[in-house]
Amino acid sequence: MDMQDENVVEGGETAVESVPRKKGISPWIWIVAVLALGLVAAAVYMGLQQTTRVRAAEDKLETAVEMLAEVEDVVIAADEVVQAEITSDLASTAAEAQEQLPQARKDLSDAIELLIAARIDLTEDDQVLAQALQAAAEARADMLQEAETILAANKLAAGALQPAADGWALVAEAEKLSQDAVVQYNKHTKEGVESSTKLSKEAVEKLAAARSSIETASVTFPDAELKQFIDYIDAREELLESSMKIDSTWLDGKLEDANDMLDAYSKQETALIARGKELPASPKIAIADAYETLAAEPTDRYFAARDRARAADEKVQELSEALAAE
Repeated sequence: MDMQDENVVEGGETAVESVPRKKGISPWIWIVAVLALGLVAAAVYMGLQQTTRVRAAEDKLETAVEMLAEVEDVVIAADEVVQAEITSDLASTAAEAQEQLPQARKDLSDAIELLIAARIDLTEDDQVLAQALQAAAEARADMLQEAETILAANKLAAGALQPAADGWALVAEAEKLSQDAVVQYNKHTKEGVESSTKLSKEAVEKLAAARSSIETASVTFPDAELKQFIDYIDAREELLESSMKIDSTWLDGKLEDANDMLDAYSKQETALIARGKELPASPKIAIADAYETLAAEPTDRYFAARDRARAADEKVQELSEALAAE
């Protein structure tokens, strides 16, 4: 047996000579250690990223809340106009509220985008709060969208009310002067007929002013059917012109001709009375009808959105109180 390669150990067995090893850690242990350190570093990095995202989401949530708070003044102003009785004083208030709507609607849209973007990285409780805030913001956006139509109609109707009312009051004054003129004519005296002519001229002047006022109202609110009142004024002026012709004929000494003209005048007056009965009680009624046509459906949708906003607000308050109590 070759003794150079093997050593004989006790018991006749042979042993392979051990290979000397350097002091230190096994290479496999190095690999595991490096991998573990890498995982720890990754976990820390991801944790930092998560924290950063949460902070960013919370900032978005806070910004959205601030924007909603700023828009609330516009929402309240619009709501007051929508619920107000339409008077001539409402025109300027409606116009002021209307001017603020475009920016308010944009701010609401931006706030909604922030809430949507923030929600995914918020804590579970804050996600629920953000969702409730989004519902509140979306309901307000719907309110303001409908309010644009309503406020526009409010402004037009309110702007038309005063000139229409003034014009119709002048018509009433003209009618009274016309009645007085008839009383004076029926005295069948020179002074009486002259007074009749004077009163009729004053009535014509009243009607001209009335026509101008109601035309202004018609231009202000074209949807209101005010032309029927203007046509009535024109017909009443024509009747006055006929009355003054009878007066002048009588004053010229043509009494028989004047009496003959009375039949045509009576028919003209009867036709005018019939036309007056076909009119609404006042131009205000025509304005109200036109407003209703324009604003009825938007108003229904507005109040439906308003109810949703109130429900969302109650949810936000409930969640906020719960979070504050934790």
